[in-house]
Amino acid sequence: MKSVIISAVVTFVALVCIVWIGRGQDALIEPESEIPEPTLSGPQPKVVIDETSHDFGLMEVGQNGSHVFTIRNEGEGVLTLLARIEDTTCQCTFGELGDDGNAELQPGESTPVNVKWKIKSAKKIFMHAAIVRTNDPEYMDIRIEIIGEVGRRLVILPSLDWGLGIIRDSPVEKIGSLYSEIVDEFKVVKIESDSPYLTSKTTPLAEDELRELLADPAVEQTRESQAMSTGGGAIKPGEKESTLVVPKCGYRFQVMLSNEMPIGQFRGSLTIHIDESKDPYTIYVTGNRLGPIEVFATYKSQWYSKIMTLQMGDFLAKEGRTSKAILVLKNCKKEIEILDAKFDSNILDFRYEIDPETVGQETQRFQLTFEVPPGKLPMVRPIAKPVPIRLTTSHPSAQSFSIGVVFVSR
Repeated sequence: MKSVIISAVVTFVALVCIVWIGRGQDALIEPESEIPEPTLSGPQPKVVIDETSHDFGLMEVGQNGSHVFTIRNEGEGVLTLLARIEDTTCQCTFGELGDDGNAELQPGESTPVNVKWKIKSAKKIFMHAAIVRTNDPEYMDIRIEIIGEVGRRLVILPSLDWGLGIIRDSPVEKIGSLYSEIVDEFKVVKIESDSPYLTSKTTPLAEDELRELLADPAVEQTRESQAMSTGGGAIKPGEKESTLVVPKCGYRFQVMLSNEMPIGQFRGSLTIHIDESKDPYTIYVTGNRLGPIEVFATYKSQWYSKIMTLQMGDFLAKEGRTSKAILVLKNCKKEIEILDAKFDSNILDFRYEIDPETVGQETQRFQLTFEVPPGKLPMVRPIAKPVPIRLTTSHPSAQSFSIGVVFVSR
């Protein structure tokens, strides 16, 4: 019998699939399309499909894949096929199947099902399926699945944001990892720092050290973050059992922040270039050098030492607010002066005076007064955008530093 080939294309694109069955112009099959009735008398069709699931193994975001399934009719009756939108794991478009939206295979005929997909989410498990309805009473629903795992070209642990905490009298360092789940080998070409106080170093990891990384909770935390940013979601019940993608090669990544950085909050970046990627990867590093400085909130205020910021709280703009704090400068037996204070006087007023009892002592105190005068326009100054006050002093180790001020006036 002459074989009639009816092509079907199923495209899985992360959460979006496209299915074509038939010939001619694409025509969307409406959800109310009639499901084929099983043939219960007379010559009956028989669905034969060599495989219903394809595991592509390991791919990465941005890659395309394809696989061909074949459905044959080895029965004596006509086999009717139908694919509907509501029978897939995604929104689908169907090709023209005739007036009633069906495709028919005569005995001995077959149709290839060419499945194409593109990985768009970093979600670890990729799994999508479409159901083809038939009139074979023994095989009324053909479920075709594409499954696999999504690897990452470069994983940076613990994350893309590294907090190094408080820097005191010595440099601070933090150790993480750079590794690939995709390539067997890569080289770190260069790492660019945007600050002379921020440096880094890489050392190749041995095979046993790479496997030990799987025990780090940050491995899955970074994947969840990447999956959410690329539109992925949680694994659904019944999907492929979760496994860990084993690192293939990598480096220990050491980041150092110098204690010679200026007093106050630090934010810098390191841009990593590897030979297996055209695009660089950037991590952001934060820290805070306190120096010989301490601040104590005393009146209608709260002090955040890690970010050198004073919280004045929430108040009515028509009433304004005055907050106070004590600035302590240590390790200097000479008289210390605040030589200059720069701030935006359109937003607040700032005053200071030394405690006369501490003049010339190793530890000297200053009374700081922060005032948002009554009648200013309502304003929100969050931690992400504080009002800066830049102080210049005669202390040899604290010649210049900034204090941030945050508040909400309604």
